[in-house]
Parts: sequence; structure tokens; C-alpha cells
Amino acid sequence: MNWLDKVKLITTDDSATVLMRAQIFRKQGRMKELESALKEAHGLGVAAELLNREQWLALAQSGQMSQAEKHLSALLNDQEQDLEDVCDAYVIGYMRNFNFPAAKTLLDSWIADFPKSAWPHVLRGRIFFVSDDYQSAEASFRIACELSPHDHEFLIDLAKSLAQRNATEEAIALLESIDVESRFRPAVALELGLCRRKIGDTTGAVLALQEVIKASPTEPRALLELGRTHLENGDFQESERVLQKALTISPRDDEIHYVLAQSIQASGRDDDAKPHFLFSQNARRAQKELNTYRSRIQQNPRDLDSLVSMGSIMLNYAEPEEGVIRLLAALEIDPGNQRVLTLLADYYEQRATLDPAFTEMAAQYRMKVQSNIE
Repeated sequence: MNWLDKVKLITTDDSATVLMRAQIFRKQGRMKELESALKEAHGLGVAAELLNREQWLALAQSGQMSQAEKHLSALLNDQEQDLEDVCDAYVIGYMRNFNFPAAKTLLDSWIADFPKSAWPHVLRGRIFFVSDDYQSAEASFRIACELSPHDHEFLIDLAKSLAQRNATEEAIALLESIDVESRFRPAVALELGLCRRKIGDTTGAVLALQEVIKASPTEPRALLELGRTHLENGDFQESERVLQKALTISPRDDEIHYVLAQSIQASGRDDDAKPHFLFSQNARRAQKELNTYRSRIQQNPRDLDSLVSMGSIMLNYAEPEEGVIRLLAALEIDPGNQRVLTLLADYYEQRATLDPAFTEMAAQYRMKVQSNIE
């Protein structure tokens, strides 16, 4: 994107650069910018089949598989296009819907057709990782690192799987081998902080986590782990300060609420700790329900009740953006679902209080709610 911006300084965008800009927006998940870029590309005469391709891949990548899946065969049979790009978008879409069997089937074909490509092994490893199969995840990440030994992102994935298998010293050695000038340095420092705390090196953990926060002041995971480390060191006041900052960034994170409650309680303020303990308790109960719904979705990706329930829980206790994806998937099955429309209207109205850019979307969903009532 930086290079395309430089092109724009020199000359007016042509159809090729606008289309490439659209592709980058899609890969970044910036769907509103993608829509604008595709309109501009259409005005510059980009072929309809290329515009359709980007729209279909955007549907897949955002998890709207009921609309995207019917185009998969045509996309894979178009030998003039980047087939790995197609596989990537669809595998990510299946993963977002927890349809891991479909993702693995496509990954098998991808790996067979492109044996020198590392990325499908990374995606396979991440499926194993979120399924708590850390040994299989490690094996997949090792293959990716062998195929692309200088890709720091893959090394971080491998280190995370090693840490989960309690091979912490090996994970630390791997992380320390990564160039300090890498653009992934904050991610490396975060994992180093976690590993050092795990082996009892609290001084090293604090230094690593502070490095992350210096580079990314709003990184909630680093703030959480730094707060937890201060709590373990008995510095309750500093722990509470850091965790309160983390909470302003990620107010739905049950782990932040729980560790903050522990820190406040350790300072002797039990009453102030209670609301945070209660939120964490409710969130963990909801997380158990979420796991049940995930299992159901893996069996039947079009399970409407599970999609709606997952979306509702994620809006309140997990990742709101992922909750919106579940609710949009539910609307594909039942476009007039009153509960889904109300949840989306409420969510975007809340977002609009902080960011006026969401005002129009909130109004659109509220209008749909009212139309259904009438």
C-alpha cells in the first residue's frame, strides 16, 4: 500500500493500481474501503469478472459462506487467477465459521497443488492450535518454517505452540533468534514476556512487556500480563493502574476483570473488587455456553439458533466483531430475524456514541427492526 500511495503522488491511479488497492483492502479486512475501491475500478473500466471475483472473495473472507460457497468451484477452475489467494480467503472464511472440516479439506488440496507454499501449513497449524492440539500445531508450524525459514511470523507461531507444550526454554531460544529490527518485534516481546513469567523470571517478563507497551501503548494482552506480573510481585497499586488502563481498551475481557479484581482485593477493598469478580464469573459461564454452540456449528454451519446465541455472547463477553459475523451469517439464513436485527441495531447504536461513523449503520438496522414490528 505504501508503494501504491507513492504511485498516486506521481500520477493518477489507473485501473490496475485501483484493483490492486482493492485487493489489499480485502486482505486487511477493510470492507468499506474495498467497496469504494471496487466502484472506482468499475468506473475505470476494470472487467466485470475481476470485480465479481473480489466481491466473492470478500464474502468468503468475512465468513459469509452461504453466499460465497457457490462461487468456489468457478474460482478454483479459473487458472488465470491466483488460486492460492482463493484458497486463503475461503479457508479463513471456514475458520471464522468454525467449519474446520471444510477448511482442512481445502487445505489438503492447496498443499497438494502448491507443495512449496508455507502459508497453508500455517493456517492448518492455527486450526490445530485453537483446537488445543498443540503437538499437531507444532508439526505444521515446523513445516512452514522449513519452507520459509526467514518469516518471523511463522517462527512466533511455532514458539507459541512450544510454550503451550511446556517447551518454554526452546520457545525462548527461538524468539531470541528473531532479529530485533523485525516488524514483528512487539509480538516477539509479548511472547518472550509470557515465557519469562512462566519460568519465574519476573524481571525479564516486566522488561519484555514494557517493551511491547512502549511500541503499542494500547496492546491489551501486554497490559494484562504486566498487571498480572506486578500482582505476583506484590505491587498491587501498580498492578491496578495497569489493569485499569487495559480495561478501558478491552472492557469485555473477562481475564482483565478477574486479575483486576484480585489486585483490588489484595489492596483490601473487597467491595470494589466484587463487580469485576461478578463480570468474570458471568463471562466464564457464557464462554462455556459459547464452546457448546461452537461444537454445534462445526456439525451444522447453518444452525440458526447457535449462530444467534454465539453472536449475542460474543457481543457482550468476547470479540464484538466476531459476534457481528455470526449475526450476519444468521441473517443470511433468516433475513428478517427480529432478535438478530435488534442485537445489531443496539450494538451499532452503542458504537455510534463513540464513533459517529457507525450512526448510519445503526439507523439502518433500527429501521429494519421497526419495519418488522409494523
